[in-house]
Amino acid sequence: MHAEMPLSSACELPAGLAGHAGLACNAARAAEHLAFAGRVLAFTYDDHGHCDGFVLELGGNREHCFECREPAIQAILSRAFVHRRPMTILTAAAAPRRPLAILPGEA
Repeated sequence: MHAEMPLSSACELPAGLAGHAGLACNAARAAEHLAFAGRVLAFTYDDHGHCDGFVLELGGNREHCFECREPAIQAILSRAFVHRRPMTILTAAAAPRRPLAILPGEA
């Protein structure tokens, strides 16, 4: 599924998330997060030519922009972009443009 999904219960968290990025697998914490599933469509750059984020294609002519300046994350996203691999981006519901975790495949 290519979509934005609220995580409403622990059973909806993708496998392997337990302990990842300090997230606890329980229903109270899961309700505070969103998952965006899709493929990297493009990268965004600041005025100095530095990568400052990326755009995820969610399907159905929908996109979601993320802010991300970490070179290691950008390298992972670049490989996913080149090979058109699907991924799931987890964010806090209060900050949906800031990735907390990037998981291969779709949740």
